[in-house]
Amino acid sequence: VAQVNEVLGAGPVLDLAERWLAERAPEPPRIALVHGDYRVGNAIFDETGVRAILDWELVHVGDPIEDLGWLCTRAWRFGSPLPVGGVGTREQLVEAYEAESGTKVDREALRFWEAFGSFKLALVFIMQSRVFLDGRVRSVELASLGRRTVELGGAFAAQFNQIREFYGVCAASAVLVHEVVGEAREVAPEQP
Repeated sequence: VAQVNEVLGAGPVLDLAERWLAERAPEPPRIALVHGDYRVGNAIFDETGVRAILDWELVHVGDPIEDLGWLCTRAWRFGSPLPVGGVGTREQLVEAYEAESGTKVDREALRFWEAFGSFKLALVFIMQSRVFLDGRVRSVELASLGRRTVELGGAFAAQFNQIREFYGVCAASAVLVHEVVGEAREVAPEQP
C-alpha cells in the first residue's frame, strides 16, 4: 500500500484498512487451492447447479476461506441486500460450505477475508483508473473504477463499525480524514 499511496495517493482509508488487516490475519486451519476470483460472475450454472468455474488466473495456495470472503465482497452484490454475491446470506454460505467440506468456518476469518477482498479490489480499481487518467487506455470502464473505490471505502467503514473495538478508531479516523481534507483545501482551494 505504501507504494500505491506514493504513486496513486490511495489515502487514509486504505492505510487504516491495511493496518487492520495486518493486525488480524488469521492462521488458516488448512491450506488448499484458492481460486482467487470466486464469485457468481465466474460460474456457469444450469438447472442442476454449478457446471463450471471460470477465470483461474489468480489461483494460489492459501486459506480456502479467502474465496468465501471474496464472494461476500460488496462489489459482487450489485445493489442486492444479500451479502453473498447478491444471492444469499453469510449463514447460508457457511452452512452449505461446512456441510460439503466437513470443515468448520471461523466467522472472524470470513470477516477478515471479506475485508481483504474489499482492500484488494480497491487497489485494483485505483490502479486501473490510473491507467485511464494517465492516458494509456481510453475506456469508460476504467474511468468509472476510480469512483467505485469510494464505494469500497464505505464497505471498510461499514465493516469497521460492526466491530466493537474499532468504534474509537473509526471516530479518530473520521477526525483525521476531516483534518487531512481541510489541510488539502487550504493548500489547494477548490476550483469553480
